[in-house]
Amino acid sequence: LGTTTRLTAGDSDSVNPRINCNGRYVVFQSVNSSLVPGDTNESVDAFIADMSNGGIIVDITIEGDRGGGGTSISCDGNYVSLVSASTNLVDGDVNDEGDIFRYDRQHYTFELVSVSDAGEQANDISNDAVISGDGRFVAFETEATNLVGSDTIRTFDTDTQRSIETINKIRLLPAREFPLTDEAITLFRQQWREKFSGNPTLCPIYQDVSQGFTPPGVEYYLP
Repeated sequence: LGTTTRLTAGDSDSVNPRINCNGRYVVFQSVNSSLVPGDTNESVDAFIADMSNGGIIVDITIEGDRGGGGTSISCDGNYVSLVSASTNLVDGDVNDEGDIFRYDRQHYTFELVSVSDAGEQANDISNDAVISGDGRFVAFETEATNLVGSDTIRTFDTDTQRSIETINKIRLLPAREFPLTDEAITLFRQQWREKFSGNPTLCPIYQDVSQGFTPPGVEYYLP
């Protein structure tokens, strides 16, 4: 039989636990101010418990002026995604909205995730953050309308799966995995001769690439 360990006790609920891949770390949110000393922000906070040393609990957002929660943890336990309306977790957070952050446990730093490619902060609330196993990606929901360009989001009919608005034209750019620069062609010819036997000049694919043409399916023939 397995064993059950109680992590929290006190005057308030602790909810939304998430555990990392090897079971060492547990993240959760709680408004319980008695879990760690010095928790005086009177807000829901994000916590992490290390089960390898008896379940010692650390308040991740204890310095936040509005706490945080909605946690998710990477497989190795080094990164935590969370939601917080705190304005002092990173410098320059002025949008006064619930934002998505990634916390680096090794360097004790927060990174604001819910921003546009240009660094513009969200103009509405974001929530439900989930971090990938390697900590590289964070997925989340948002009510913000300024995080991506208008060209990348289109409404569609749920029954027909067709765009609701009229699209006058579309532009399909050529996509290929094999670049046809002089350096790439030279490397292709060299590696082809190393990997395949026979006279390469008798192969149409070798001939086309050598002349800078892209034969159909060239990606499947990369040596």
